Amino acid sequence: MSKIQTAIIAVADNRFPATDELIQYLSHDCGVEPIDNPTLEENKLTFRSGSATYAVTLFEGKIPTELLRAPCSLAWHWPEAALEIQKHSCHIIVGVLDESAGAVDAALRLTQLAAAVCVNSGVNPIGVLWTGGKPDNQGAPGCVHRPADFVAHSQDASRDALPIELWVSFIPSATRNSAQFIMTTRGLEAFGIKELETTGEGQNPQWVYEHLFNFAHFYLTHPEDVKENQTIGMSNDEKIDILAASSRLDPNKDVLALNFDAIETNRQIEEERSKLPGVETELPTAPVVPPDDLPTF
Repeated sequence: MSKIQTAIIAVADNRFPATDELIQYLSHDCGVEPIDNPTLEENKLTFRSGSATYAVTLFEGKIPTELLRAPCSLAWHWPEAALEIQKHSCHIIVGVLDESAGAVDAALRLTQLAAAVCVNSGVNPIGVLWTGGKPDNQGAPGCVHRPADFVAHSQDASRDALPIELWVSFIPSATRNSAQFIMTTRGLEAFGIKELETTGEGQNPQWVYEHLFNFAHFYLTHPEDVKENQTIGMSNDEKIDILAASSRLDPNKDVLALNFDAIETNRQIEEERSKLPGVETELPTAPVVPPDDLPTF
């Protein structure tokens, strides 16, 4: 697993972020300190904080289309993503390298760095492409976000409240059984763990999404407690079967298949929201199952 965490900010022009402002945001708003040896050479800024090396680099030209196609097609939270991101003319790659930290800690630092670029007065951001630990975008399609949404979800991010919605795509897919759907993750592999997949039948897709989101948070923060072919309890009312399986969407891909053994009620959802990191972004309400251009199995 790569220890380099990366994200790409699509920008309207070739202006470089104001360095002093960027460092001030990281130190004052994010608590990143001390910041040592900031060096600006042409269109690249590097500095260190603790064991981590940060880099911000401006590139002329657009982000390669092949890096954007899949993330934009999966961005149900930003339906206009493909059209909006087309308006960019340059891009800024931000990266964090920390050989002594885990992938989650490095991702938190990268989230802060990307947010610092988005709010910088020297930058006109159009979209954020999270590529995480796979800068070549191989193996995971990445996630795209509106800059304002990215910044909002980055605030107060911590190991106790990971901004998973910025790092991981939750993808619903229809099946030939009209009462059934599949929901899978894309992005967990960048953290050195398997993607998750679950099948919903008769459940509210919003409920399934929230439970998958909360399990992903638990999985990222306690990977040693998630073992294949076991049952664990996320609450007194719920048990989750965890099975090693091939993905129903891609038989060549190994995933953890989850079976949520719980009764869907509004009370249960509210109780779990109070105990686990909440999900602020709602899935589409009508229809919640994916549009026609998503694969059907």
